[in-house]
Amino acid sequence: MSRLLVMVPLAASRDDPRLEPPDDVFSNAWRHAFQLVFHRPTVLAAAIPLLLCGAVLLGRDGSPPGRPVVLLWLATTLPITVGLAVWFVLHPRGSWREAMESVARRYPILAVAAAVEFVPDFFLDIGSSRSPLRPLLVILKVYLDVRLTFLVPAVVIEREGPATAVRRAWDVTRGRFGNVFLFRTSLVVAWLALCAATWWLVGSRGVLVAMSAGVVFIEIALTSAYLRLARPDLVPQIEARGTLATVA
Repeated sequence: MSRLLVMVPLAASRDDPRLEPPDDVFSNAWRHAFQLVFHRPTVLAAAIPLLLCGAVLLGRDGSPPGRPVVLLWLATTLPITVGLAVWFVLHPRGSWREAMESVARRYPILAVAAAVEFVPDFFLDIGSSRSPLRPLLVILKVYLDVRLTFLVPAVVIEREGPATAVRRAWDVTRGRFGNVFLFRTSLVVAWLALCAATWWLVGSRGVLVAMSAGVVFIEIALTSAYLRLARPDLVPQIEARGTLATVA
């Protein structure tokens, strides 16, 4: 298995018989995320680095910190959380020690990948909200967000540098922009709904927990979809271990 994960084959052909139909890929990714969380709920503990750092930075009155602090918080802890989430998709029965060692080795590259994912957000900081370029910048941000959707799974699974991972993520979404956009949007909407419900029930402190756990769930679903789209050669081995089995 470890030898298979080191290989970086060309992007799977759209005619590859191992590829599932798009609707099945994304519905199975949702189901797999629920399965993994249900059968091993401790996987949500991957959110702890993100959660603890956020709790420290959150004001005593529950007010959020400034944007620079938020970016620093995410840049330092998000790579750990998403790296752990991806690792447990591949090794659901693995130990936390193995997971932390793996993520520690890949942390610099994961941090770079996380920084690249934030690049589209900076386009919205260009000019004022009344700028005539604003609509174009929003469209550009959405486009880059979708094309880089699978960046973190590509970094962890392919075990290559950020540049190679960007190319892999870009190739996987080629010709699937609409499907990936809808899949990504469904995950984000569910995440926002969870955060909103938690805010209403328990306040801002609870939102931090919901937000962090939601990030783990999203990354699990993205990783499952990436495997099915880009590495169908790995799916049979992983299914045999009961980690990507579909739900009838």
